[in-house]
Amino acid sequence: MLLVGVALGVAYVGGVRRVPRRWPWTRTAPFLSGCGVLVVAAVAPGSSFTAHMTEHVLIGMVAPVLLALGAPITLALQATDGRALRRWLRSPIVGIVTHPIAAWGLFGATLIALIFSPLLELSVRNDAVHALLHAHFLLVGSLFAATLLAIDPIPHPLPHGARLLAVLLAVPFHAIVGVALLTARTPLFPDVYPSLSDQRSAAAVLWSSGELLTLVVAGIVFARWWSAEQRAAVRIDRQLASQG
Repeated sequence: MLLVGVALGVAYVGGVRRVPRRWPWTRTAPFLSGCGVLVVAAVAPGSSFTAHMTEHVLIGMVAPVLLALGAPITLALQATDGRALRRWLRSPIVGIVTHPIAAWGLFGATLIALIFSPLLELSVRNDAVHALLHAHFLLVGSLFAATLLAIDPIPHPLPHGARLLAVLLAVPFHAIVGVALLTARTPLFPDVYPSLSDQRSAAAVLWSSGELLTLVVAGIVFARWWSAEQRAAVRIDRQLASQG
């Protein structure tokens, strides 16, 4: 994640310098912040279950939203001729993984599978598995964030109302995992995380961050919806004025 964060930041700044017109700082700031979140998650690891969950929250939820707000695909299209990227965006595999239902299902299934399978214990014991799991969380979270925010061009953009509904439907994923960790009377992973209080702290981190991030993303979607409606109203007013 350290290498990924640094590489993404360097590539983004290089793209900003190549854009013919001035690139808005309101895109650059969140993207570089997302890169910073990845770096922090990489350099500040911990041995507790709470620290483990914090890593996944930062990599799988916080960073993807910030990166999506930076509109990296739009930047790449403007900084290059865009032909190869447009062909890639029209490919069948991209159409499948960016479909709203697929992105929503991958996001939820990844979180649930981490807790209710041996994957978490395996990732603790094996650094390579842990690194691959982080990469998977970042990729799936980025697909989900890109689908919800729809700042970059995607093959199947949802209307704003459907995006808001998709955000709300993601809440049960965090609730299910949070309740399972919080109400368990014994540690679910005694071999690697034997402390029950640590497990409950991890549940609190996962549950509260999921709820908070849901509110933030819902607010962004609603704000973009409101802005789109205002622009549409201005266009209609101009058309009416031109018609006398």
